[in-house]
Amino acid sequence: MLFKRVFLICLVVFSMQCVSAQLYVKKITAEKIPVPYAGKVLEAYEYSDAAGLHYYLATDVRTNKMDSLFVRCYTKTDTGFRQDWQIRDFSPYGITYETWLRITDIDKDGIYETVFAYRVEGDVLKHGDLVIKLMLHYKNQKFAIRNWTHYGNDENKLTMDQSFNTLPKLVKVFVVNLWNKEIAAGDLVKHIN
Repeated sequence: MLFKRVFLICLVVFSMQCVSAQLYVKKITAEKIPVPYAGKVLEAYEYSDAAGLHYYLATDVRTNKMDSLFVRCYTKTDTGFRQDWQIRDFSPYGITYETWLRITDIDKDGIYETVFAYRVEGDVLKHGDLVIKLMLHYKNQKFAIRNWTHYGNDENKLTMDQSFNTLPKLVKVFVVNLWNKEIAAGDLVKHIN
């Protein structure tokens, strides 16, 4: 009887370790990226959660006329990889991918959310604009916050997708805190009240 109890306890502990071992996030090098891509790799991650094995990939493609940012997420399937989402942005004046990436399970449902930000430069002589964009992917749906700064008069305009209001409160609070503490730390970006 004692042996049976010890065996069951060991089985439960081992099972819990296996479940927690399935949840991970790790940075990978360009050589380990299993999907085709173009341009310079800015960031690449492999992560596993309750929905499977995923790859997050941010690349920069530059030509004489355009700077393009591609951010994609893939999920491993039985036959290869499925692209879950893609963000593509471009500017002839430059795009800077920032290191504000978070791959985290905000709502503790066993599925990771991704949050990242980047800057899009405008023509200082014509527009004088700098746009900072934050992208959240929650349940494979995109939610965005955008801040436009006009250099000439330091005027700021902040917008949030209408769908942002449909997010669970916990997720909204996480994203607003990230924006206010890390992205809006300087004078060029508005805080969210």
